[in-house]
Amino acid sequence: MKIAFTICSLNYFAQALSLGESLSKTNPQYKYIIGLTDKLDELYSSGDAELISLVEKNNIIETDKLDISDFESFSLKYNILELNAAVKPYYFDYFFRNTADLEYVVYLDPDILVYANLEDLDKHLKEYHFVITPHILSPLNDDGLLLDEKQINNTGLYNLGFIAARYSEESQRFINWWKERLYKYCYVRFEKGLFADQIWINFLPIFVEKTLIERDLGYNVAYWNLHERSVCLKNKEYTINGETKLKFYHFSGFFLKKPDMISKYQNRYTFEQRGDIKPLFDDYIILLNKYLYDKFRNLECFYIKRRNEHIFYNDLDINPVL
Repeated sequence: MKIAFTICSLNYFAQALSLGESLSKTNPQYKYIIGLTDKLDELYSSGDAELISLVEKNNIIETDKLDISDFESFSLKYNILELNAAVKPYYFDYFFRNTADLEYVVYLDPDILVYANLEDLDKHLKEYHFVITPHILSPLNDDGLLLDEKQINNTGLYNLGFIAARYSEESQRFINWWKERLYKYCYVRFEKGLFADQIWINFLPIFVEKTLIERDLGYNVAYWNLHERSVCLKNKEYTINGETKLKFYHFSGFFLKKPDMISKYQNRYTFEQRGDIKPLFDDYIILLNKYLYDKFRNLECFYIKRRNEHIFYNDLDINPVL
């Protein structure tokens, strides 16, 4: 079995559904699972039949079903970004331990669309334990615009919107180590050298020799690597630089309420400058609306609501001094 999964809270469920549709069209060989860092009970109590109908059609594993020690305290430590990142290795561990005939597991962020078959992962993961993608494969101009190489140093050389792993003793050892680090240190604290789950993956190619750093320009295309990648439509397929298929685009930092902005995290490009990527965003907007983006985005994550109540009633900072 081949598993592709994402992780989100209910407010990002429209993105997760859009990813699922793109996967079903391009990679039907995967069993798609949504890791839900939230409580379905919260959705059912809302009584919104439209949202409930959309959610119930999916394979969902709630985060509190994972084997996370003292999950209540763990979930109180982190904000919504940190918590969704912190549970990632626990999902890999869950699939490794509970899936019969598992071949490999692919993680994709919910704000991704897949445009081509990922069949090359079959070949890669027969040889390698992990496959990861660097943010960039060539230098960025040091011109004061964002994103730049200093930010990449702070946030990690590799983007964890994608990571694939084959089960092996070696991959399990790394997952166990990653779980331990994220249990304690999945904070966004740049001054402490921390950026959620991502910074720890800098160690992966060092700790696990058979880690493939994927250099195919069609993987994980996003605002951070547009300087080296142009999107072209060729024979009804999207390609990168007219050479390799666009495997997936990562819409990190895009918000439907600001459809003219490529990403809130960058000021290097506009759609006027990069008309080549505009059709991708136009199609993405259609999908998000199809899956009731406006309704889902207004749902408050159960764990964040509980965390806020905890801080209010206890009048203390639950984040430890690192």
